[in-house]
Amino acid sequence: MSLFVDSSQHDSDGTTPPKVFSASTTQISHLADVLSSVVPVSSQALMILSPKGITLYGDYNHICNIQVSLDPSLFTSFNFYAGNSQEIEELRLCIDVKLMADCFNTVVLTSKPKKTAAPGPDTGETKCYINYHGEGTPFVVEFEDNVLSESLEFSTFYSDISYPYDAWERSYDVDDDYGLVLNYNEVQFEVILKSDIFFQVLRDLELVNTVDLFLIVSNEVKYLGNGNKAGPKFIDNSLQFVSKGFMGHSKLMYPPEKSILEKLNLYEPREGGMVETNGSMTTGYNYNILKNVQKAVKLSSKCKIRKDMAGTLSIQLLCRSSMNSYSGTLITFNMMEASTDAGVLTKSKFNEMFDDDYQFRGDDTEMNEYQDLDKMPKPTMSYDMFQHKEGEEENQGVPLFF
Repeated sequence: MSLFVDSSQHDSDGTTPPKVFSASTTQISHLADVLSSVVPVSSQALMILSPKGITLYGDYNHICNIQVSLDPSLFTSFNFYAGNSQEIEELRLCIDVKLMADCFNTVVLTSKPKKTAAPGPDTGETKCYINYHGEGTPFVVEFEDNVLSESLEFSTFYSDISYPYDAWERSYDVDDDYGLVLNYNEVQFEVILKSDIFFQVLRDLELVNTVDLFLIVSNEVKYLGNGNKAGPKFIDNSLQFVSKGFMGHSKLMYPPEKSILEKLNLYEPREGGMVETNGSMTTGYNYNILKNVQKAVKLSSKCKIRKDMAGTLSIQLLCRSSMNSYSGTLITFNMMEASTDAGVLTKSKFNEMFDDDYQFRGDDTEMNEYQDLDKMPKPTMSYDMFQHKEGEEENQGVPLFF
């Protein structure tokens, strides 16, 4: 339950409390996008204001959460006032992020660049001013252009939203359970890929009514050819998405080119920590939960996917804005691995299910013998195979299966 606070900006004596935070920016479209990315997970969010920037955190029934980190460089001005107490390092408040996202999106739609021939006054560039006067006061957002200025007050309130990154910071070096946050000391696999194709994969999975999603990550050492004619060894990086739903099983293979699938590493526990290894891993997830990250993936340019030994899947997304000097907004989506038969359905089982034709044979030689494997010829599907060419029929909304 949430306890709402009186939204008056004035104290009992009628005076306005001192301002504790203020910022201004023209990147309204980017703010509208990142605010909207939180809404599929939660309509209410915890907002943390600090000299390091603005953080938004939303949680859904402790089975998935999302965090958005806005750097101060996104803003033209960014001021955090500690006042007389230098111990204040941050301010926390809860807001209705859905309502705020709707307001920002409305401003974006009504402040499109004016065409020269269009009638009416030129409104110019819209500026956004953000002010907060502390606990018990509303979060104020003002929009201003050459024609008008409007001020919106969003109620702030207390909520029982717990912030797992607090416990994560306290117990990072111990074995305590600190909630639905990735444990960087126990990462089992790490994948870095291009977000635009990942978004297409998520959309195709939704079109086939995916219920359970199996993620197969593999970097097995293999030979070119078969038998006595086996050629040189190479690492076969493979990322596959297997859908299970009312239509049965479907498999989508992410393009393995280095420019698209930039990194794929697997790790296993050994004495002293996690070490890099070769092999394959299959994990299962509830797609109805995973699809909540679609909007955030669409905004991003690069994506990092990691999973730890506790079953936490973490998707980190880097979102650029139209401002070249801005390093980017970081969005982190965490969810739990589902209790499915992923442990039984290994990569080889799925290959048998789809009747895949094997062209390679495995090898369990230590990885340190293949430091120059990128120089070896590697059979791979070209990215051109996934592009529409002139003369071909258009794909009428039907997913492309590989």
